[in-house]
Amino acid sequence: MRNSQIIAYSAAVLIMLAVEPSYAQIPAPAGRPSTLEENMPSQPDYMFPARGQSMVMVATGVPYLGVTELSYGFTERFSASLLLGQTPLDTGIGFGVRGIVSNDSNGDRTVFRMPFFYYPPDSEPEEEPWILAWPSVLIESLSPGGRTLSVGLGLVGAACVDALTERLGGSHEHTETILGGGGLSSPLPGADEHTGETRTDDFMGGIWYTITVGMSAPIASDYFFRAEITSVMAGGRLAGSDWIGGPPVILTIGISHGL
Repeated sequence: MRNSQIIAYSAAVLIMLAVEPSYAQIPAPAGRPSTLEENMPSQPDYMFPARGQSMVMVATGVPYLGVTELSYGFTERFSASLLLGQTPLDTGIGFGVRGIVSNDSNGDRTVFRMPFFYYPPDSEPEEEPWILAWPSVLIESLSPGGRTLSVGLGLVGAACVDALTERLGGSHEHTETILGGGGLSSPLPGADEHTGETRTDDFMGGIWYTITVGMSAPIASDYFFRAEITSVMAGGRLAGSDWIGGPPVILTIGISHGL
């Protein structure tokens, strides 16, 4: 009787596998949970921590000499993070959000992300606080071995906080350049790009669009290498002196680690 039960159970399992071959034949890509694994403990990838877990990222590049990010995975498809960045001239603090808009069985996916930075004024009385937001959408392809390639489009906007609060109250005079990345202090829209002489403007800020190309690769258990280069564009060309970050390029090279 016992042998007949074992044979019956084995036959039932084989029938299930034959009827639903996708259960056995399509494994989830590394770091990407399949539909069947949604209720199982998730695994991190270079961009998203595991559900209910944290991830730390350290990076360098342009305009930031150093960036640290601590993120938390609320679900398989959404995470939020705290950010700290240092340029040659300024320190920025902020937060970020990421979400998977869509994905397929091959592990390819579309991701929305947005970091937000606040740059407080330093000890000099003429310095002013600034804010910067960068929403973007990435289309990412997963290769064998867990490597990824991605392309994306986005908008990056920056503005003086005082100019925003006084937008309805008239003009606001700007006397300093800040956020000058990569060691270059580029004139802001309120200064003549040749003489640097200050003039009064109604609003200090701008919006530029971005084109991003990136890659990532696992390098050890829960460790991931990542690199991205972004062109900051205005009017069909690279941004000029109106871009507040110095060179019109944003470069990020870093390592992520799932905690």
